[in-house]
Amino acid sequence: MRQTTLGTIVITLLTAAIVWYITTLPLQRTERRVIGLQGAPEKIITLQAGDIITQGFRSQQALISNVSIFSGDVRLNNQKLRLEVLDQSGTQLAVSETVQPSYVRGKLKLSFPLYPWVDTELNTPHLLEVSHLGGDPITLDTLTENVYSGGELSINGIREPDLDMPIRTARPSFASAGEKRGVIAGLIVLAAALIINLIPDSRQRFKWLTAAATLVIVTPIALGGFWESRDLLGISDWDFYFSIHEVLRRIILVQQTFPFWNPYTCGGTAGLADPEFPLFTPTFLLELAFGVPTGLRLSIFLSTAVGTFGMLALGKRIGLSTPAALLAALAVFFGSVNLLEIVEGHPNIFAAMWIPWILWSWLGAYQSRRAWKQTPEKHPVLKRRSGPLLCGIFLALTFYQGGIYLLFYTGLAFLVLIILVPRRRAALTLTLSAGLWAVSLAAIKLIPTLFWLSQFQDTAYAASTTTLPFLYEILLGRHLHGAEILPNQESGWHEYGAYIGPLVLALALLGLT
Repeated sequence: MRQTTLGTIVITLLTAAIVWYITTLPLQRTERRVIGLQGAPEKIITLQAGDIITQGFRSQQALISNVSIFSGDVRLNNQKLRLEVLDQSGTQLAVSETVQPSYVRGKLKLSFPLYPWVDTELNTPHLLEVSHLGGDPITLDTLTENVYSGGELSINGIREPDLDMPIRTARPSFASAGEKRGVIAGLIVLAAALIINLIPDSRQRFKWLTAAATLVIVTPIALGGFWESRDLLGISDWDFYFSIHEVLRRIILVQQTFPFWNPYTCGGTAGLADPEFPLFTPTFLLELAFGVPTGLRLSIFLSTAVGTFGMLALGKRIGLSTPAALLAALAVFFGSVNLLEIVEGHPNIFAAMWIPWILWSWLGAYQSRRAWKQTPEKHPVLKRRSGPLLCGIFLALTFYQGGIYLLFYTGLAFLVLIILVPRRRAALTLTLSAGLWAVSLAAIKLIPTLFWLSQFQDTAYAASTTTLPFLYEILLGRHLHGAEILPNQESGWHEYGAYIGPLVLALALLGLT
């Protein structure tokens, strides 16, 4: 037993040391445009298998770890490409046959990580050679009218003086302070997992308390960037919500009236009837007390912490081990979907904190009804009937927080639950009862919202069927915030940078068993 414990400690310490060492390596990259995509008329050229295109360019970075070119195709098929960086004499400096596709301005961006990195000086002339080794033809973007004076383009050795190929290079860069903060949070979780493993199984309560304490410590560390970036919280949709929330706060505190109506936005719009009306939420209490900028930052911490505790409680209720429940809490509330929604300025993501509590209370009520059926004398009727009410309270809180979007998916989850559980009739009755409680408790906001939406209906709805061919990249690709995953996307929508990842997906599928 002692040898096992010692081995666990040694492996944990070695893992922590390796992880921290990796953060000191230059694994990121910073891009520079050498020849831009715009500024001149475009010409698409087609490369057949065996063709070679060469573009001269002058280095814009002293160290080059990645080179990108652009294609007119929608996506790569079976094409096999090789990219080489040569000096002026034709000596090979780096080569790559690995292609990482993404999109920029509707163009397919083909990024080639170089091996080895090209160590050069600024403004040094180089040659970029792209060879089509096999597969279907591929189209490449070029610009006309001598847009780049730093080098010439040739195709199969024939000069094309009126063409230049758009190029981007990237240099390696080190982990940012925010990334290092995330690694520190991860190492704290690793240490907590070690402590939980060392606590005897007979003291389960201390295991769960350790997991809860870990979440309390990790939340401010992992989300510390939102507090420190005093000048940055306000990008994307935050500017809109800052103004809306400030208007509501002033109506309440300065004019001392209830904000049934917002007369300041767009010439006048709904107050109470707005589906995202925030007044009846714990997060807006923070804005009332500390002001909108500080209150919204505090809301980020509060909603994330409440959600992680909910996942921990849900994991315990469904029978997960303490480390597994802790991992589930981290995956859901510190995953890229939750964090990128916050970065983009979508405060309706705060409603996600109630989702695990909805499922926790529903499952508790379902288990209580089953136990009451078996031994009614040991389970008071009051306890059995309070379960749907508690679930209804959490459903209502989700609606008050502006979580209509999330509630639709929660409704689908309830349908799946009703199908999967053995006592479907009891599950259906419980769900309907909780839903009725939720509608009753949310009526003060729900009724005005329904009237408002009935008067201002959407005239068109954009379907997402065009995303289906890209589901693999959307769900399992690794794309940073701001990346374009779809052709003609034109902006870094949070939905297409928020990947699930193969590890979390595998854990989710394992959890379904």
